[in-house]
Amino acid sequence: MTNREGEEVSSRYQRAAVAPRPHEAVVAAVIFAVTLASRLPFMARHLSAWDSVLYSRALEQGFHVGFDLAEQRPHAPGYVFYVAAAQALRAFVGSSNTALVLVSVIASAGSAALLYLFARRFARRSVALAVAVAFAADPLVWVEGEIALPYALLAMLSIGLAWSLYERPGLLGSIAFGVLGGFRQDLLALLGPLWLWSLRDATWRGRAACALGVAIGSLTWLVPSAALSGGLADYVSTVVRQVGAVSATSSVATLEATALWVRVRFMVLFLAWGLSAMLALAIVAGTDLLHRLRQGIAPPTERQLFFLLWIAPGLAVFVFVHVGDWGQPLSILPGIYVALAAAAEGTMRKLDVSRRPVAALAAAALVLPSLFIFTLTGARFSAAALERSDRSLAQRVAYVQEHFPPSSTAILAWNEFLQVRYYLPGYRAWLYDPARIDPLPDPLPAGVDQVVVFTEGIPLSPPSLHTVDLGNGVRIAYVAVR
Repeated sequence: MTNREGEEVSSRYQRAAVAPRPHEAVVAAVIFAVTLASRLPFMARHLSAWDSVLYSRALEQGFHVGFDLAEQRPHAPGYVFYVAAAQALRAFVGSSNTALVLVSVIASAGSAALLYLFARRFARRSVALAVAVAFAADPLVWVEGEIALPYALLAMLSIGLAWSLYERPGLLGSIAFGVLGGFRQDLLALLGPLWLWSLRDATWRGRAACALGVAIGSLTWLVPSAALSGGLADYVSTVVRQVGAVSATSSVATLEATALWVRVRFMVLFLAWGLSAMLALAIVAGTDLLHRLRQGIAPPTERQLFFLLWIAPGLAVFVFVHVGDWGQPLSILPGIYVALAAAAEGTMRKLDVSRRPVAALAAAALVLPSLFIFTLTGARFSAAALERSDRSLAQRVAYVQEHFPPSSTAILAWNEFLQVRYYLPGYRAWLYDPARIDPLPDPLPAGVDQVVVFTEGIPLSPPSLHTVDLGNGVRIAYVAVR
């Protein structure tokens, strides 16, 4: 290829990766609709986690952030706009779980559509489409879009805020940054470095105005959160205590060196699941990066800094400070996908890949393995795993209600303790800690004749333990104590 031909190819590809045009909204709408339709058949029918119950409490009993477990509706800092969005849906669907899951379903579809539109800033339509569909089909992303947790919403907000800070930094973007923190306050910390980067060309007066904009935007959620939680002093005290408790139990600074390895391994597994459809592209991008490093370390471009500041701070937090759920790192996963779209565009320019059939084959190669994992396997992140979790909870709840009277039964549970309190409200329940040698209180409360071991697999095996097989691989145990 001559220099002139190379310049023409480069120019053609640069024109392909431009700001999204109006008709791109149609493509994004189709992505949204298809993703939404793919989620609806697999929606979880029961509250899937400890935090899900806390959000349900807020919907049914009123928003109130407290430090004691009995006061948490939900836990600090509360995510008042997330609760409000679910409350609006609950007015139509009636069920707290369904409302919370619908927020995840809609946010999951919105994430895929926004990812496509933002990726079009860096790559041609075929690349952006392939990456967006791969994100929507990823098993981990798919599961998070089916349950009553806010992490699918976290992904959508991360894309929207990152796009805003990339395209329109300034006062309006700063106000939006503060306001959207009301859905997930951790976004203020995770994307804070990116917000600072967006002000790199502003004057000091402009930076001060933007800082004031973030503060004003934050008041939109701080004021109602405090008002509904006993006042500003109580709210701030609760948030500080919550942060302190999390830091004391999960920060690498307070734990042994083995904890760092556990956290690193978790993040490696998260990235393996979250990029299951993109591993080949990630390897190509990594190879290209190593090639560049061998040629010498050059100062990062603005685009590279943008992606670095979107991804690296969150990665550091999840490794060194806290990560409590598989969905939390969804704040950084979209950034990796958009960065890979930009890397793929660069690779396709070098190889002069411009034929649509090639792009279509590449998209199929990305998506089909993920579809297979989610729909046809029993892997951790699959439709079968979702169904198994739902069925297991429902079967155990039904068995307890049918065979154990509330007046003479106490229930032992670990990670499902709040779900037991929610679905079996008439029963006495104890939070079982597997680290304790003897989880049974002595003496037992008067009138208790049997203790049901609700959580499967907990290491409790006194001689009087009876195990019942409920079918479909679901088991429950109980101890006759009198």
